[in-house]
Amino acid sequence: MMWLLETAGKMSLVLGIGLLAAIALRQASAAFRHWVIAAALFCAAAVPVLGLVAPAWTLPPAPIGAGGPVAEISITSDGALNDDTLSREGQSIRMTVPVLNRLSDLVLPMWVVGVGLNLVVMFAGMFRLAKLASRAAVVRSGVWTESLIHVSQVLGVRRPIALLRSDRPDLLVTWGQAFPKVVLPADAADWPDERIHVVLAHEVAHVARGDWLVLIAAELLRCIYWFNPLFWIACTRLRYESEHACDDAVMNAGVEGDVYATHLLELARTFGRHRRTWFPAPAMAGHAEPSSQSSSDHATRPRGVDARAPGDHPANRCVCAGVVRICLWDRC
Repeated sequence: MMWLLETAGKMSLVLGIGLLAAIALRQASAAFRHWVIAAALFCAAAVPVLGLVAPAWTLPPAPIGAGGPVAEISITSDGALNDDTLSREGQSIRMTVPVLNRLSDLVLPMWVVGVGLNLVVMFAGMFRLAKLASRAAVVRSGVWTESLIHVSQVLGVRRPIALLRSDRPDLLVTWGQAFPKVVLPADAADWPDERIHVVLAHEVAHVARGDWLVLIAAELLRCIYWFNPLFWIACTRLRYESEHACDDAVMNAGVEGDVYATHLLELARTFGRHRRTWFPAPAMAGHAEPSSQSSSDHATRPRGVDARAPGDHPANRCVCAGVVRICLWDRC
């Protein structure tokens, strides 16, 4: 029991440091903040293993009489010990030990049940995503494939990426590592060429960064350490920073900030009319809040301080921030 509490405390300390570091690095790039949070997650998950294989280190015992509880013992006039205090302490210890034993017996079953429930939710999401992808129509020609080839070359992605158009109007996700897939909404065929280029640049950026693999690994860790709220917070922040980093990649690839914000606004309004469904994959407009925060970072960064690329002009950041804020305000 004490080992579990001590290990949970160490994991929380590691995660807390990582999350605080990400907050302190507001002026850094979103990609770097994403890396910091991911490193904190995996380091925290390694704490139990390191605790078993690494040599133990303990503080030297305190000298007798230096602090700590002191038992008061009185002696009666006939020389007998007055052990009322000792009997009360012994009774308290005898009452506490069974309670701790019962709690220890419940820890493992509760943890197993929690892990099982979280894994069921995660794999159910993967099953829904695979089922939707199996029913989706494959996009093999037209402006979509031409734009995909161009964006892949710009972002340095050599793996073939499958484009799938689903029958859902609110689904835009990227998943898979060795054979990545971009699942498009039902009305994607009616999009203008400029929006097609913007959306594909964002989704291919996820593939180039390997976001889906990092996300799945983080979600598995969250399922295992479900009892620690910092793992939930870190996974949420990981998704957010992933979206921010892809926003930066889109604008660094040559898309102007006002153009990107305009299409993000329209996508958020369209997707906001439908109920959200959780999927274990990065979603562009299903989580518009990260883009808003990323745009806010763009707007608040001082002129001349650029953590990404020289082509990302501060004026575009301001326009992007304003339009996306209007988008989110309208959805509330």
